[in-house]
Amino acid sequence: MRRVTMMTDHEFDLLTKQVEKLDYQHQLLLVERLVALIEQHERFSQTEDTWTAEELAELLKPQKALTGKEMVEQGFIGGWEDMGIEDGAEWVNQQKALRKAKRKKKLRW
Repeated sequence: MRRVTMMTDHEFDLLTKQVEKLDYQHQLLLVERLVALIEQHERFSQTEDTWTAEELAELLKPQKALTGKEMVEQGFIGGWEDMGIEDGAEWVNQQKALRKAKRKKKLRW
């Protein structure tokens, strides 16, 4: 769940004063980015799943621990090399770059 941080009126006023100092082109760019963020939030809000109390209770119910044999049978084995990943740090950096590119495309920046 995302945590939303609310701005105080004072903080908002300070931010507004900073935006007023920007030239027209930068103000326009800021507005375009804000609109994109609002649209993204609206899409997220419309697709956000809500959980019933019963569903949450079922998900949080303690489960029996699997034995080693059960883990192997269910395929919970392997490591980086089994996924074709030779360098974990490089793979992580590639994943970050992919997510950044997707976000940038989605927000049209």
